[in-house]
Amino acid sequence: MMGWGSMGTGGLAMILIWSIALLLPLGTAFGIVMLFKAAAHHHKWTPRARRSESPRLKAEDELELRYARGKIDATTLVQRRAVLRQP
Repeated sequence: MMGWGSMGTGGLAMILIWSIALLLPLGTAFGIVMLFKAAAHHHKWTPRARRSESPRLKAEDELELRYARGKIDATTLVQRRAVLRQP
């Protein structure tokens, strides 16, 4: 019967391959979980999610969006925001 004999570098290669085979899926799963956690954390703190209650704040969001698109300039943004914030 044949025994294991001296594996030499074959033993080291087997250990390396098994380590990669075990760590690669674990690392991938860990990365996916961390991406989902980061996305959930980012979603909680977006201005749209916080401001969805008040129509006045929705109007401010719309003003900021128009400014970002270049439809209005900075002075118009400041003036209209001041009008919206009046009691």
